[in-house]
Amino acid sequence: MRRKFTLIELLVVIAIIGILASMLLPALGRAREKALKTSCMTKLKNIGAFYIMYTEDYEDTFPGGSSGVGLLATAGYMSQYKPGVYNSSFYRQFWCDQEPPSDPKGVGTFNYATMHYLRYDRAAGSPFPAIYRKVSAVSQASKRLVLCEVAPSYGTPTDYNGSKISYRHDRNTTSNYLWLDWHVDFKARQDWAGYFATDVKIYQRAWYYLH
Repeated sequence: MRRKFTLIELLVVIAIIGILASMLLPALGRAREKALKTSCMTKLKNIGAFYIMYTEDYEDTFPGGSSGVGLLATAGYMSQYKPGVYNSSFYRQFWCDQEPPSDPKGVGTFNYATMHYLRYDRAAGSPFPAIYRKVSAVSQASKRLVLCEVAPSYGTPTDYNGSKISYRHDRNTTSNYLWLDWHVDFKARQDWAGYFATDVKIYQRAWYYLH
């Protein structure tokens, strides 16, 4: 005759399962977050590869002026926008999956932004004229930002503060970046604190101001 579980034994088993679940669920959450962060970095690396192709085809020139990251699609290097249909797949090329779409139909905007200082001559004063930089002429390319993460439809960070940068990774403490030597890495919010805590314009001592 098969022995039946007693109520106490059943409660012990349930308690053990609960303990194991409480130990595993945070680990699974961290693994998922890391996977999304890696996926985001991979998208930025892919965009960097397409920028390389673009600059090789256009005599080492980076697209300036109002040409944001979407130009890579317009120029035929990435999947293009299709008029008359909902273009979620198009926008996902420029979207970090850590950010859930606000539209139930899917992604309908960008949350990667091309740095303003790379496309406009900030040193010339307002209105800032478009500039088309030779990539090989940019000093310290590994320290020059190309793309950063922003909130959906939020434009690009200004040289006065970093309020538009979106920190959506590592429990909202880090953000991914593509640099002009085409490597991708992440920085924590505090890494920029020294830049944004001064009246000296960032473009005059760091990012894209070319001396």
